[in-house]
Order: sequence, then C-alpha cells, then structure tokens
Amino acid sequence: MQIFLRIICEYDFFFVPLQCFFINPLNYTIMEQGVDYEKEGGALLVFAWIFAVLGGLLGIILSLGVIKGNVTLEDGSIHHKYNEKARTSAKFALGVSIAMIVLGYAIQIAAA
Repeated sequence: MQIFLRIICEYDFFFVPLQCFFINPLNYTIMEQGVDYEKEGGALLVFAWIFAVLGGLLGIILSLGVIKGNVTLEDGSIHHKYNEKARTSAKFALGVSIAMIVLGYAIQIAAA
C-alpha cells in the first residue's frame, strides 16, 4: 500500500506539463518509465572536488555517492542516477581524493 506518493512535473512557459512522474519516498522508485531521470551532479560534484583536493574522506564519500547512485524503476530495473559525464568526473575526483590522502600521509611520515 503506497500511502505517500509525490508527483514531480516539469513545465514549459505555458504551464503545459512536459514530463511527469511519481516518486514513492518510502523506497525511492520512479513509477513511470521513459523519463529522463539521470542528473548532472551539479553541487554534489563541486563539493566532491573541493573535498577531494583538500584530501578529505568526505571527497571519497561524495564521489562514491555519484558513482554508485542508482534509481529503481517500477519494473525493477536499476539505472544510474547521474549521467555518464558526472560519473566520469566523480571517478577522477575519487582518484584525486585518494591520492591527496596518500600524499598527506607520506608527507607526515617523511617529516617525522
């Protein structure tokens, strides 16, 4: 039984719905197929890159969130939440974050 159901629609300038789909917040499934559900990443990728360059664990977590983010359709098929460009950028941010952490530890060991 689906108690909570939210409708998300995108409109053009004349308030004609371009695409609508339903989201069930209990299990985060998109209820209609054929909807462009892949996101650009945006602010999440910006923060992933900031924390990656600073060498923090948060850069790894945010990058993995973009890489591993999935959406489940009503028929049970699983698709990526972010587009290929965002996932590629997140993979590079993950590599930079790991490299910066290793470099930080190497500098600490060399200074000791």
